[in-house]
Amino acid sequence: MHRALAVRVFFSESGRQAIEGLARGAPASVGWSVTLWSLRSLAQAAVEQEVVETIHYTTIGGFLRAADIQPHRSRTWKTTIWDEEAVARTLRILWYYERIASLWRRGEVVVAVDEKPNLQVLERAAPIQLVRPGQIERQEFEYHRHGTLNLLTALTLYNGHMGAECLDKNDGDHFRPALCRLLHPYAWAKRIHLVMDNGASHTSDDTTEFLAARASDPGVADPAGCLVAQSSRSLVGGLQRTLSAAG
Repeated sequence: MHRALAVRVFFSESGRQAIEGLARGAPASVGWSVTLWSLRSLAQAAVEQEVVETIHYTTIGGFLRAADIQPHRSRTWKTTIWDEEAVARTLRILWYYERIASLWRRGEVVVAVDEKPNLQVLERAAPIQLVRPGQIERQEFEYHRHGTLNLLTALTLYNGHMGAECLDKNDGDHFRPALCRLLHPYAWAKRIHLVMDNGASHTSDDTTEFLAARASDPGVADPAGCLVAQSSRSLVGGLQRTLSAAG
């Protein structure tokens, strides 16, 4: 019995460019009700748009890898308005970031503080099955919900150490005593510089007075400015993923 020979299809450079252009455009522009392209949907759309008569999705993948185009991925950004106030705050924070080590040697600690409100508390319906020969780690898909909590974290920028406190409410009355507990390990410090955003619990009159009353005492807070502590936020996001996975 003779085996059928595979037919190799060659695509012109204009055809490749047309497929790349399709991948760079929004699916909605050609009538597709999807947010991002997949290789299979791109292959089907290329045929529908009469770019090619037929094409396999793996061929699409090869074209896109060669052109370094990833239509299945996206990311967000935040536009910063660089007015005089924003520049001044940024320069002040960067001054502390550039001197973290020298400040530490002088007995001054820089701590980034941030909250993650309404964090879901999830528990896997069954224990995780650990790695063993012939089997990767396995996790039960189903989980039990245990409500939500507000997580306050403090990241020490010199050594990466992080502390966390659960808040009953995300307000100043709960933020201030929790902050004191998080900063207690640094009672030896001559001064503590806080990097935090301009959330209501951080900038309220009560919190401002609370910090000002302790600014001259060892081991208390000296606000370095109200700029978002992105490093702390990233760590909170990582902690959230870890807790969800561990169940």
